[in-house]
Amino acid sequence: MGDCPIGMRARYEGGLTAQRVTDGKVEVVQRMHLNFWNLEKREVAGAAASFHGYTAQVRYAPLEPSGKGGSDISRTVDFQLALGKGEMATKPLALKSFGSVSWIDLRSVTYADGSVWKAAEGSNCRIEPDRFLLVGGQ
Repeated sequence: MGDCPIGMRARYEGGLTAQRVTDGKVEVVQRMHLNFWNLEKREVAGAAASFHGYTAQVRYAPLEPSGKGGSDISRTVDFQLALGKGEMATKPLALKSFGSVSWIDLRSVTYADGSVWKAAEGSNCRIEPDRFLLVGGQ
């Protein structure tokens, strides 16, 4: 993750998508586990990450990709953490309307002392979810 102050790893949970019916409306939910680990000496109190991907709608995919690597849905999520040096935490996540997550950008890290690290423009604090599928949530 380059010059990022914390490490991240994302894994899909169970099925790639789950459908939930609410008031007759079907919602697609992408379930994931996001692991964070503290790479610095300061205690981490929180982090914000942006998730980018695609909705579950049927779409055309060209045989020869253009290389532009876009997405049609994104969402930023704030996480509360309490991580000392070298500690790790796992956070479950359910992203409504996502059919798949293509990449995740770390946006900010808040430390216990109140200071905040923010990703610079063009930051390389980006990960892609593991393509291995968890079975039984493990």
